[in-house]
Amino acid sequence: MKKTLTLLACLVMAMSISARSYVAVADTGYVAPGDTAEVTDPITPPIIDEGEVVDTTSQKEFTLNAEKVKLRVGETFQLSIIWNDPEWAAANSKQIYYYCNSDVASVSEEGLITARRAGETSVSVYANGISHECSVVVDEGEPGVVQHRGRMTLPLGEFLDGEGNEFEVTLTDGIMRLTGSFWGHACIPSELEYDIINGSAFFNIYTNYEDSTCTDGWQGSFMVRQTIDVSFENCTADVYNVYVSNVHYFEVYEEGAMNAIVYRAAPNRYGTDTNVNLNLEGETQALTAEIGEESIHITGYCYSNCGMDLYCVAEEQDGSIALTFYEVGVIGATCMGNHYVDFTIPRLAEQVDEIYAYGPYDPSARFEVKMQGNTSVATILKETITPYYDLTGRKVARPTRGIYIKDGRKVIIR
Repeated sequence: MKKTLTLLACLVMAMSISARSYVAVADTGYVAPGDTAEVTDPITPPIIDEGEVVDTTSQKEFTLNAEKVKLRVGETFQLSIIWNDPEWAAANSKQIYYYCNSDVASVSEEGLITARRAGETSVSVYANGISHECSVVVDEGEPGVVQHRGRMTLPLGEFLDGEGNEFEVTLTDGIMRLTGSFWGHACIPSELEYDIINGSAFFNIYTNYEDSTCTDGWQGSFMVRQTIDVSFENCTADVYNVYVSNVHYFEVYEEGAMNAIVYRAAPNRYGTDTNVNLNLEGETQALTAEIGEESIHITGYCYSNCGMDLYCVAEEQDGSIALTFYEVGVIGATCMGNHYVDFTIPRLAEQVDEIYAYGPYDPSARFEVKMQGNTSVATILKETITPYYDLTGRKVARPTRGIYIKDGRKVIIR
C-alpha cells in the first residue's frame, strides 16, 4: 500500500520572552455564626511589590498591514504586524508564526508572500495567542513568468553513509542545478516537485513508502542517503530565492529544509555571504569600503533581521559597484537593527569611481558607501614599484646599463 501525503507549509518562529503573573491569597479571619472558635485578627502577609497589575490583552493585540491582497503569479507582498502597543511588544515579544498551507502562495519566515499559481488562499499569523488572517488572491502572471513547473521521478542515486540532507543550488549561463544528497527510500524512487518562477524557485522531494517487502534495502535499512543531480535551463532571472525541502510520507513532518540565494554568475558580478556580528549595532546604516589592489573589504552596519543570514551580490558597471543585500535563512525573528557586517569582494574594476548599496528591505533605498584607499589600480602599482639607486645612494628614475641597488641588493642591468 502506498501512502502519499503532501505537505506544503511555511512556518516561521520568532524569539520569545515569557512574563510571570502572581495571585495573592490571604486569610480573612471569618467565623461562621455559632462557631465557638476564638476569633483572632487575621495575619497580614508581607506586602511584596510585584509592580502594577496591568491587563495586557489590549497590548498583545495586533493588526495586519493588509487584510486582503491581490497578486499575479511571480509577484510578492510583504505582510507585517502592526502592534497596538509597540513598546510593550518590543519588551515582551512572543513567538510569531506565518503559515500558509497551499501551493497558491508561499510565505517566508519574515512574512514575505510569493504568488505561485492562480487561485485563492489565506496566510495566518499567530502571535501572543492571537491570530489574524490575510486573504490572498492570485491571478495568472505575465507570459514567461513561470519558467518551470512539474513533477519528475528521481532515479535512485548513489548510496552514501550517514543520514540527513545536504543541498546545493547553482545558476550558471541560465542553467539552475540542484545537487547534493537527501534521505530517501532505498528501493522506491522518490519524486521531485519543482516550481521555478521569475525570482523564486521551490523544490520539494517526496519519498514514497510501501508496507510490502523491498529486497534487502541497503545495509539493512530501507532508508538511505542518496545523491541528487537535476538541472533546469532557461532560468533568466538575475537572482533567485531558492527553497528546498525533503518531505517524508511515513510520518507527517518536514525535514532538511534549505533556503538559499543563487545569482547569475558574470564577469562583473560576485556574490558572497556576509559575516554578521549581532553584538555590534550602529545608530545608522552605513558602510565603509577599504579598496585594495585585488579586493575590497566592506565593513559597517546594515539594517537587517537578527534571525536571518545576509548575502550580498556585488555588480560593477562603468566603474560603479552596486552592493545588493538579501536575507537568507529558515528562522525569522522580530529583532531588527543596524547589525555590524564584515566581508570581502573582488575589486571587479581597475578604476572604482563609486560604491553604493541597497538594503534587504527596500530595493529602492540607495545609500552611498564611504571609500578608502586607492581607487585606481595603476596608482597602487605605481606606488608599489621599488625604485633603483646608484652606488652613491641617489635615486635613479630611468636606470640604464650598470650596477644599481634595488630592494637592498645589488642588481646588474646589461
